[in-house]
Amino acid sequence: MMKRRFKSAFFLILKFMDVKEELLHWIWSMRRLPLFKMRLVDGREFQVLNFGIYNDLGSGPDFSDGCVLIDGIEWHGAIEIHVKSSDWYKHNHHNDPNYGNVVLHVVLQHDRDVFYNRSNTIIPTIEIGNELETGVIQKYHYFRTNKHSLPCYPMIQELDRIYITSALEKTLLSKYEKRINFWEQKLFTDRQVILWSLAQVFGYPYNRDLFLGLIKNYDSEYIESSEVKTLIDIVAEKHKMTPSDWLAIRNQIICNKRRVDHWKTGGYYPSKSPSYRIEQFIALMRTIDFTGLDRCSTSFLMKDYWKKINAELKEMELGMGKQYLDRILINVIVPFFMWKSKKNGDGSLREEALSLLLEMKSETNKFTKIWWKNGIRPENAFESQGLIEHYKSSCSIKKCLTCSVGTKILSK
Repeated sequence: MMKRRFKSAFFLILKFMDVKEELLHWIWSMRRLPLFKMRLVDGREFQVLNFGIYNDLGSGPDFSDGCVLIDGIEWHGAIEIHVKSSDWYKHNHHNDPNYGNVVLHVVLQHDRDVFYNRSNTIIPTIEIGNELETGVIQKYHYFRTNKHSLPCYPMIQELDRIYITSALEKTLLSKYEKRINFWEQKLFTDRQVILWSLAQVFGYPYNRDLFLGLIKNYDSEYIESSEVKTLIDIVAEKHKMTPSDWLAIRNQIICNKRRVDHWKTGGYYPSKSPSYRIEQFIALMRTIDFTGLDRCSTSFLMKDYWKKINAELKEMELGMGKQYLDRILINVIVPFFMWKSKKNGDGSLREEALSLLLEMKSETNKFTKIWWKNGIRPENAFESQGLIEHYKSSCSIKKCLTCSVGTKILSK
């Protein structure tokens, strides 16, 4: 009787804490269960020989290629995890043939037997509610309910810096890999990689799509010898238009005839206004010698080349400040050489590109300030870029169970 009351009280706590399947997936992946002393809900002994491979695609059983030993027989197949065993029917798995090879059903609470489709055979099930570590549940609940900018604050301050640095490196490299995969899917040339990256920088934060419109016709019929000309350049020269006229004609020619008010102008300083950035962008396109970029064989040579370009822009009173030039180095040049490294199979280009980040000062923006407030100050651009991306991809959306920092805190 006492055991039953304890069990009911424990499940009441779990219900209050609202444990999600994602936590159960993590617990299973990390082998955080005393399976050696557990039995199936029908009382039979079992042994997990293979915990399976986690399915992060979103469809099909949670773990594939699992193996369970029951009554001396090895069963190979999938492992499915639910908060309640009745979720099997709630999620309509009984009508999905992909779940026909489930060999083990792992549930937080067993509230009913689950059968294979069109069969009287019960799916082997284990109930893990009483075996979960209270500390793990409490920390997970804290992550989910913490209203601080960092879900793991203040526990992250007690973590060795090496774990944070490792997480930043992993996050940053993942960001570059995703970007490179996008460029590969689009079959971009080196020139297009740079143009796309520049449009992203100049359009930040509100007008990226519209700046992408400015380069829409590059590398097509508007290339004359070594000089890249936009449709805007051609019309401007034909009608002898001045730079002040570019903004007026830009909407009709490049951006699908959108009106000027489609450009978001609020929140910009005058030096960052779309009209100024457009003039600066077009002047930059006329200044760059794209055929000469191949001679910049390293990221550091490219850095010097961009300083030279900026000096020419300053003569036209369209120069970039140091902070903006650094943004181009960080968001255009470094990713470009990461791309070149993969494309050419040259690991030295990758290492040198990362070295450029390590040499540069850290950025200061709303994302790095969040980390500063939590006692974590980036020492260089490599760390600031990692912190910015990590916050966007993990912290802001509370993906703590896929974050190496979060899982390290949970494991302690």
